[in-house]
Amino acid sequence: SESSLYQDNGTGNLAFYIHNAGDPSIVINNYIWSVAIKTKNKGSIDAWAGIPMLAQMPFTGLLGQTTFVGDTKMLVGSPADADSAISVGSFITKNSWVDMFGTQQQLDYEVGNISSFSSPGPSRDGRILPLISAPGQIIFSTKSKDFNIDEENVLEGEKYCGLNGTSMATPHVTGAIALMLQVNPKLCYSDIVDVFSHTALRDDFTGEERNNFFGFGKIDVQAAINYLTAQSGVKYVNINDVKVYPNPATNHINFDLNSAIDVSNFKFTIYNSLGEKVSKDFSYNISGSQLSLNIASLASGVYNVECWNGNSIAKFRFAVK
Repeated sequence: SESSLYQDNGTGNLAFYIHNAGDPSIVINNYIWSVAIKTKNKGSIDAWAGIPMLAQMPFTGLLGQTTFVGDTKMLVGSPADADSAISVGSFITKNSWVDMFGTQQQLDYEVGNISSFSSPGPSRDGRILPLISAPGQIIFSTKSKDFNIDEENVLEGEKYCGLNGTSMATPHVTGAIALMLQVNPKLCYSDIVDVFSHTALRDDFTGEERNNFFGFGKIDVQAAINYLTAQSGVKYVNINDVKVYPNPATNHINFDLNSAIDVSNFKFTIYNSLGEKVSKDFSYNISGSQLSLNIASLASGVYNVECWNGNSIAKFRFAVK
């Protein structure tokens, strides 16, 4: 064991290491290990296992004394518990799909509920964590041909696969903050906290109050963008010096290319998230430097645009609701 004292908060730490000293005949999991703690005064002790422990494995007091059962609080760890970290919880958004063999997969997950693997707070010093929650179970995205994954998690066509994790939820928030920064590049941590506090979605799963499972609630990207544009009066998102609005869009979207468009030498190409050219005829209007595009025929998703205006090329993206 080893002990230390953190000067920042004056709390002590004691770590226990249980090992077999390299003796393969001693299998650690074949034994029941006990720790006796004697305190001078009444208080509480927080303990974390270095490996996952089952709920059926409680801490038991010695000699018939009080039984201590470990709870599942204060599990948000470094670096997510840093003072200015944007910690993200995961909730369930999908529990059924058709796999690559055409078989219907159905899991016993409650859509909308918190994911079982999503670590709850608070932080050790009592701060409510995580900050926000986002979709993390089960998330389907483009599949690398070299990525090995259970076949039942691969969709028909074998171009998409599904994974679970707060590592799936965090990119949702990262992308949302990137869009927020396109509206206001000067946003700092406290500004982002303010946006989430005013725009997070709350429902029967999250409850009405900020808590240690969902944080402020479920991220609502459009509400966050609307909140920022209402504050700043800006009605567009800047992408590579191209003003895109509204974004996401439904039937029509506008692009301000910041230069006079040469109508006689103008063309554009739209690609989907797989990099495939969208082969459809799009009607559009040009007024000054503004291109207005009819996207009613596009399915929901993210699209990339390459726009030729004379000798210059503009590249940007937009989302369809």
